[in-house]
Amino acid sequence: MTQNASEFGFSEQEWNVLFSTPVLAGLTVAHAHFSGPTGVREENRVLEKCFEEHPEDHALIVRLKTAVLESGLLDQKPSGKAGELKARTVEQLQQVRALLEHKTNSEAYRAYGDFLGKVMSRVAGAARDGDFFHAEPNKVSDTELVVISELLKVLD
Repeated sequence: MTQNASEFGFSEQEWNVLFSTPVLAGLTVAHAHFSGPTGVREENRVLEKCFEEHPEDHALIVRLKTAVLESGLLDQKPSGKAGELKARTVEQLQQVRALLEHKTNSEAYRAYGDFLGKVMSRVAGAARDGDFFHAEPNKVSDTELVVISELLKVLD
């Protein structure tokens, strides 16, 4: 068992679900609406930037970010269609909710939810959706907003 998992009372499998879910959620938002090649690169860059450590991070988030960076998870490309990716994310978020409710306090639960929301919002705002000739005027599409809302509701 890794120090990260045991430090917070999680099994190795539980810890893997906790640290991989924000990445999966960010990728789900990125794939919710076509952003074109330049947009995809920018969304990936922003997703990676979300895992840089910040002094105000909760201890759980600090460890989670470290685990993501050490795992190479950000280098992996998701498989499947947007709907399949979303379904997988919802399933993982349901597991995360149960884990956080039973094994953490409200402060850690809130920190995780806030971090997840930031990841998805930043990825959604990374680039205009559409290709060069058909870019939408707003950076965040209605589809992305709906996906973010639906995913965050799982943790409510």
